[in-house]
Amino acid sequence: MATVNFITNSDDLASGLSNGNANYYTAHNAISADDDITHALVVVGQVYIGGSYRITRGGFSFDTSGLNDEALITSAFLTFQIYGSYGIGTLMVRNGQPTYPHVPGEVGDYNFSNYSGNGGTGTGTTITLNSNGRSWVNKTGYTKLIIMSQNDVNSIAPTGSEYVIFYGHSALHDAKLTITYTVPTGIPVVGDPTYAPKATYAIATANMTDAGGGYTERGFEYGTSEVASWAVREQGVWVSTGNYSLTLPNLLPETTYYGRAFVTNSFGIDYSDWTSFTTTATPSYGMYEESNSPTICFYVSEDSGHTWSLKFGPYTTDQADIAITKILVRGSGKKQIKFTTDTLTGLSASVMCKVDVKIR
Repeated sequence: MATVNFITNSDDLASGLSNGNANYYTAHNAISADDDITHALVVVGQVYIGGSYRITRGGFSFDTSGLNDEALITSAFLTFQIYGSYGIGTLMVRNGQPTYPHVPGEVGDYNFSNYSGNGGTGTGTTITLNSNGRSWVNKTGYTKLIIMSQNDVNSIAPTGSEYVIFYGHSALHDAKLTITYTVPTGIPVVGDPTYAPKATYAIATANMTDAGGGYTERGFEYGTSEVASWAVREQGVWVSTGNYSLTLPNLLPETTYYGRAFVTNSFGIDYSDWTSFTTTATPSYGMYEESNSPTICFYVSEDSGHTWSLKFGPYTTDQADIAITKILVRGSGKKQIKFTTDTLTGLSASVMCKVDVKIR
């Protein structure tokens, strides 16, 4: 893996975008800044003072065109030198690319509706980019990001001062974007999957035996024959070997399925061999009234009622927020139980009973 730093290396790459008004939403939703764009110092946050609100958003751009086109970014974070902090809470990175913010910045870059998403949050000198933020990195030009306070994102008006002043670009303190990445070297290799089946789902596990220098998608295909009718997958950047697991949903009880693992990167895709598994019988859900007590617990059995484990509870008989709701359930000749508008009826503290309930 390699790590590289990018800085705001000229005065037009950092912008403070500000608007103020006596009405919070007028200031918040304005389509342009009403204050000068500054560069050496960038303010981010909100202020309420003297009967007026002022909201400031910070635009930062970094020339990331030097990244390898095949680079898989494993981590990225922004670091700032703080000039002053005044009650600021959480900051959030948002995306307006490819247009916003401009290079150099323009007053229209203030417009809240130009931006979307959550690329990462932080409260101090560092904001770590999440998977969204990492996907916004532009390998062929400028990576352009807007920084807002989370209260600004959520349209929560300030009652005082909640802002931070960053050095955007100066002789000694540049805002910096640090990226760690790997470059794929070949097609990754995945082993045959194993399964932990239940009645209506199975947890599939496969082992990465060769990461191929990094991969960006992994998952499983499955069906009732060695033909992929369905698939589950996850996307990200992984560079290490080892196991990964995903849930195969919406299966039928006591049915044989076939599955295979797959993994891919820019070099191609690798499939494992097909392997099979059979789902279990429908679990028996039930209700058990604790001996001579009005306390109700729900139990679940995975072996046709031979053993039971606590699923929900305990509840009292007068509770209305029962987690399982059924119209009528019959219980092996012991007692009939009715669920009416989420309230348990037909129970007695002197009766012990179990009831099978159709699986959800």
